[in-house]
Amino acid sequence: MAEIRAYEPEDAEQAAGLIAGAMPQPTAITATTMRHWVDGAPARAQTRVWVAEDGGELIGWGDARLRWAIADEGITDVWVTVRADRRGQGIGSRLAVLVEGHVRELSARKISTFVREDEPGSLAFAVERGYAETRREYSWILYLEGISLDAPELPDGFRLVRLQELRARERELFDLYDAAHRDMPADHPYALEFDEWRTETLENPELDFEASSVVLAGDRLVSFAWITSAHEGGGGMHELTGTLPEYRGRGLARAAKVATIRWAAETGLRFLVTSNDDTNAPMLALNERLGYEPRTTIIELAKDA
Repeated sequence: MAEIRAYEPEDAEQAAGLIAGAMPQPTAITATTMRHWVDGAPARAQTRVWVAEDGGELIGWGDARLRWAIADEGITDVWVTVRADRRGQGIGSRLAVLVEGHVRELSARKISTFVREDEPGSLAFAVERGYAETRREYSWILYLEGISLDAPELPDGFRLVRLQELRARERELFDLYDAAHRDMPADHPYALEFDEWRTETLENPELDFEASSVVLAGDRLVSFAWITSAHEGGGGMHELTGTLPEYRGRGLARAAKVATIRWAAETGLRFLVTSNDDTNAPMLALNERLGYEPRTTIIELAKDA
């Protein structure tokens, strides 16, 4: 019988393989990704993770935390996955009891989770536990080998730079990121704190400062497209793309994203993955124009605690 125990840092390598196998393929998830996901969240998230182990192999994962980057209180995230060949043995149910128990101890009002649309068994597992769909995200992939995109054009007075050139301007980077982040479609309004964002986002060891881009109007930071990179696996993930509200409609986000794609290809990455809410029409249209291919849809679900 599988043993369920608390996650330990030494589990990161196996955990990366387990989680990657549960995501649309291919992925850019590494041991570094997993370590930062666990350790990079602020203390107030009160993250807890459990793993299921059998014969020295990780076969299950369960995590739970307060959702810290939003304005509403008592909103929590949980997620459980079990390796495909070990499902149907009660491991997922045991993990679900642990993760939901943890967030209820945190006075959760809502419990959120997600499943892949192409895994009806996972959806049924969630529905049986009272979860109902709240929104959907489309998952995309862009293969970079042989890609040919013209250099981005910007209106007069604007210029593109690599994120590395602005690394010391942390507060301005935060203000730009925060403005775009707040406008993302969501069930709960987003809200970030600078110190928490710096640790979780700017100090992410996989944030690619050379391939990520920022657009400036004069000396003001106005648009960006950032990625994280896992070069050992050849993949990258879009962190966020956005523009200050007063500068939208000028093609700046497209220019930033094109620059990032070109720079990512130059570094040797083979693909980029991203996801967008199904109501985010401008970004969905941009992805299609740039050649991103749709992958599995992600269904977000929630229930009262």
